[in-house]
Amino acid sequence: MATVSRLSRFESFVKAALARDDHKELRLLVTGKTGEGKSTLVNGLLGKHVAVEGAGTERCTTEVAEHKAMLHGVPVTVYDSPGLQDSTENEDKYLADMKKKCQNLSLVLYCTKMTNNRLKEEDKRAIVKLTAEFGQNFWKYAVLVLTFANREEVGRRDERDKDTGSEPDDDDTESWNVLTKKRFEGRVKIWKDSFHKFFIDEVGVRKDIVERILVVPVGDSRKSRDNPDPYRLPDRDDWFSEFWKACSFRVREINLFWEISKHRFISSQATQDDALTDLVSEMIAMAAENEEFLKIINIEESPVQDSTLQLSDGHEVDETYSQKLRDNLKKIDREKWVKEQEEINKREKGKIEREAEAIRRERARVQQLETDITNKRIQLDQQYKMNLAQEVYIRDPDPWCVIL
Repeated sequence: MATVSRLSRFESFVKAALARDDHKELRLLVTGKTGEGKSTLVNGLLGKHVAVEGAGTERCTTEVAEHKAMLHGVPVTVYDSPGLQDSTENEDKYLADMKKKCQNLSLVLYCTKMTNNRLKEEDKRAIVKLTAEFGQNFWKYAVLVLTFANREEVGRRDERDKDTGSEPDDDDTESWNVLTKKRFEGRVKIWKDSFHKFFIDEVGVRKDIVERILVVPVGDSRKSRDNPDPYRLPDRDDWFSEFWKACSFRVREINLFWEISKHRFISSQATQDDALTDLVSEMIAMAAENEEFLKIINIEESPVQDSTLQLSDGHEVDETYSQKLRDNLKKIDREKWVKEQEEINKREKGKIEREAEAIRRERARVQQLETDITNKRIQLDQQYKMNLAQEVYIRDPDPWCVIL
């Protein structure tokens, strides 16, 4: 009965959000380490190639790239940020550029490769820095995006999988589909649990905020010979639709998400009212069947955002800076100091080695000059003796004459 009440309340929230018309633009921040699939996701979201993918993404910049597109009549701006994960000296410039450009954000998409199996230390470090800079509320607008999920090898059992015993025969496609779906869902859950645990135990973000951070796998958006059905993942037929619906749970502008994605969910014959009713019903059904969404709507606060994210807003230090976060910041500062000292030592060592090499080369040059001078002296001495012998011979061509 309580679940029914929560779903009814959630339905009211969704309908109210869909009726809003005060916001006319979606503004998304995509962040994560270079090479983690950010650019691929940006291109997939905008439906066109605007961000360089692959090896060409390697860049050393402190600037946030801004990409704009019009999707089904909705203006969308996607901010593609350089990462904090590399522990570079440009962190302050990077954060300042975020504050300057990323205003009125609808959603934050934090990207990491699903094939990494776990959250890397670089990601943990970046999460701590983002929390320290922008406060816990930053994560109220966030979705953890598991990129390259289509490359997850669920056909091969590993330590994350709970299934035991023999695997189906190679030609038993149906059984393999069931098994790979189970493995894939299990691995996504491991990601979610470890991600949430890190936020609560290591960063000190409030549990009610953490429980609302959805973890969503995404794949490719372009067909290829090896991937003819890029939107399909082991547990879903269309990752983009599922991703878009999941994101709509995190934003104020559900109505704009609906305008962009409704063509994916409704038939061309349906009326606008019927389509809207179907969407609400589908979101309610989605929430009822999904444990993550049930947790979201179990919180008394509205699951639908009532504002956008302002990165320039200050935050309450006492609220945001938990002891766990302080400890992690001290650890990061120590690591940064150690890294800086290592860089200084490396530069000094390089300088000493270069100076030593220059001295060695100078010594070798001087030694060669001394050798050349000695050889020249020997050559001149021999020439002198030959000249002297010729003079004696001219004066006295006696073959028995010996010149001492």
